[in-house]
Amino acid sequence: MRTIISFVLSPLLAGMVYVAIEVPYANHYLGALKVSLIISYTEVIILGVPAFFLLRNKGWLNLGSLCLLSTSVVAVPWLIYALSGISLVDERRVGGRTFYNEDSESVASGGKVIITEGELTFDGLLYFLTDFLTISLCGALGGLIFWFLYKKLPLRLSHRGQADTAS
Repeated sequence: MRTIISFVLSPLLAGMVYVAIEVPYANHYLGALKVSLIISYTEVIILGVPAFFLLRNKGWLNLGSLCLLSTSVVAVPWLIYALSGISLVDERRVGGRTFYNEDSESVASGGKVIITEGELTFDGLLYFLTDFLTISLCGALGGLIFWFLYKKLPLRLSHRGQADTAS
C-alpha cells in the first residue's frame, strides 16, 4: 500500500512545486498543473514503475537511487522533447511568461531573445538550461518525497489505532 501511495503522491507534490516555480500567474496555475500531472503520471507509469521494481528486485533501492531515478524519469523525456524542437513551436503560452513576435520570427522571454529565425541564442540556451535544472531538481524532490513516503508511512493501523510499521 505504501508503494501505491508513494507513486500517487510524489508526482503530485513535485508537480505542484514545479508549476509553482514556473507559472508566475495564478490564473494559469490550475491549467498548468493539469498538464504537469498528466505528463508526470505518464512518465511515472511508463518509466518510473518498471525502474522502481527493477531497483527493488536488485536490492539497489535507497534514497540516492530513487532521487536519481526520479530525476531521470522527468528530465530525460523533457530533454528529448526540448532538443527535438517541438517545444520551440509555441513557446508563447508556456507559463504565460514567454511571447512570440510574429513580425520578427523570434521568441523572447524576460526581455531577452531566446530564439531568432529558428536558431537558439545564447540567452535561449541559458533559458532552457535553467528549465532543465528546475525540472531536474523537482524530479529529485519527487524521489525524496517518494523515499520518505515509502519508508516512513505506516503500513497499516493496528486495532488500537497505533501505526504498525512492520513490513
